[in-house]
Amino acid sequence: MTVFQIFFYYCYKDMKNNVRFKYLKTKHSWHLVDPSPWPLVASLGAFFMTSGTVLYMNKFVGSGQLALIGFVIILYVMYTWWRDIIREATFEDQHTVSVQRGLRLGMILFIVSEIMFFFAFFWAFLQSECWIQLSDACLNDCFSDLLWLKQDGQ
Repeated sequence: MTVFQIFFYYCYKDMKNNVRFKYLKTKHSWHLVDPSPWPLVASLGAFFMTSGTVLYMNKFVGSGQLALIGFVIILYVMYTWWRDIIREATFEDQHTVSVQRGLRLGMILFIVSEIMFFFAFFWAFLQSECWIQLSDACLNDCFSDLLWLKQDGQ
């Protein structure tokens, strides 16, 4: 036996019973997300892309490359972040039925909230446009006689 095999045997001899890794077993069906560097890297990429685009509009040297670097960083983050999520779901089996149901419900609620937001936005826009046209028509019809009388009375 080599030194490494002896060390491995004494350090991990109770691995068959999973005593050493018992704390890794969860007692609930929810997935607790591991710390990830991708939100920070994505925000830096978005900052680089935004800054590069603004500087490009003001004709700074090298700003196009900065915007391109930011765009490439965002594409890289999109690829790696989704790779990590797919790995968690498939290979690590961390997406249980309740987690999948929560992800599905979260996406449905997001889409519904976006529909409601745009419906409210366009409703307010059309109402304000129609109100302006209706109020102009109403004012012209209702008060045109009074305005003409006032002008004729002078």
